[in-house]
Amino acid sequence: SSDELKEYYCDEGVSAEKTYDCTSKNIDAKGYACMEGKCVNTFSCVEDDNGRNYTSWATVVSTNPFKNIENSKQDTCTSWNKYHLIEYYCQDGIIRNENYDCAAFGSWYRCKDGICQMPLKLP
Repeated sequence: SSDELKEYYCDEGVSAEKTYDCTSKNIDAKGYACMEGKCVNTFSCVEDDNGRNYTSWATVVSTNPFKNIENSKQDTCTSWNKYHLIEYYCQDGIIRNENYDCAAFGSWYRCKDGICQMPLKLP
């Protein structure tokens, strides 16, 4: 299969081989394949705000053309907590997320429209 890597080696003077399943490299297994004799991550990931930027809204898109997979996420505020931001970012070609408390910027900051911001009118 295209997701298997065969490694040949010597074992006490005798030729041996071992087969590795490239998809078992990590929990995001759908992103790995065997290419040019090694297991490689075939995902690519692009984000609008260049990483973990809590004051800038972004869409993050991860694609894997070899497995015909595309996924996208947008920074968002939770409905249950006015301080809580879910910040999406790329790591190793995969979309990851972080729960962030906007109050870390100061007690007046809230999560609104997918970013941490200070309200226009203070209470």
